[in-house]
Amino acid sequence: MILKRFLSLLTIGLFVFVVGCTNGSISTTNVNTNNNDYVYSDYIYYQIENFDDQLNRLESDYYIYYYSEVCSACIAIKNDVLSTISNLEEDHLFLFDISRDIQVEPSINLRYTPTLAYISDNQYVEKYVGADDILEILDNLN
Repeated sequence: MILKRFLSLLTIGLFVFVVGCTNGSISTTNVNTNNNDYVYSDYIYYQIENFDDQLNRLESDYYIYYYSEVCSACIAIKNDVLSTISNLEEDHLFLFDISRDIQVEPSINLRYTPTLAYISDNQYVEKYVGADDILEILDNLN
């Protein structure tokens, strides 16, 4: 009985892990393959720390990058995301680690990581799912 329950939970966990991370087809021309250059802990200022900060920031327009450190697509584009944050002069990009104990804003309807959500005037406007779509948006930020 315990073994059946354990195997059921393991199967569900593996299913969520596999389905919950989407990368589309990762374009290797944009992806830095050395993922040890940047670390999320160096970007604490950009981390969303509570539920309200998702839609209630001082900036009127910004993006939130929803990621997981165990998502293969998130790992593949981590350096691109973090280097973009380092180089932004006009646009604003914040980070949201879904493994933390913070509820995701329901209007974003987050189903996969990585996801990039665009927020304007305290309202969710649009989201981009998967590495390819996110890299395309990041390339156009200033």
